[in-house]
Amino acid sequence: MYLPDYHRQDDTGAIYRLIQSHPLDAWVCTGPAGLIAKHIPFILDCSQGKLSVLMGHVSRKNSVWQQFAKGASSVVMLQGPQAYRSPEW
Repeated sequence: MYLPDYHRQDDTGAIYRLIQSHPLDAWVCTGPAGLIAKHIPFILDCSQGKLSVLMGHVSRKNSVWQQFAKGASSVVMLQGPQAYRSPEW
């Protein structure tokens, strides 16, 4: 993904605060029929892992946990406040 310098965020604390203040995110994974995208509540557990662990909760009635291809890669798209900063031309 192209990330212009003016959108770059290297402050881990700011990133963690964004994750913690906007817990409903889009989880995209693969299943037998292809891509699956679901909105899932996530929490950041700062007591685990080198850089923390992002944990999601999936209801038993949400079929994604049965369809998710074991061992497959997935992506969580964090959805926080959107802001536009015009580039320096």
